[in-house]
Amino acid sequence: MGESPHQYVMQLRLERARQALLNTNRPIADIAVEHGFADQSHLTRMMRRHTGTTPGLLRNGHTRG
Repeated sequence: MGESPHQYVMQLRLERARQALLNTNRPIADIAVEHGFADQSHLTRMMRRHTGTTPGLLRNGHTRG
């Protein structure tokens, strides 16, 4: 697959968090913890690193920061 198990799991968690951000109105902090991130800032750092955007921008309809 070309990626480590950790990278694979991170991609899955980010995708599930992305879906929750787009399809619910739950607070970003709650979504972060529910999807395996330590807190909202951890989700934000990982999402920015892997996708180039942040949870807030994604939720507001922007794909890039």
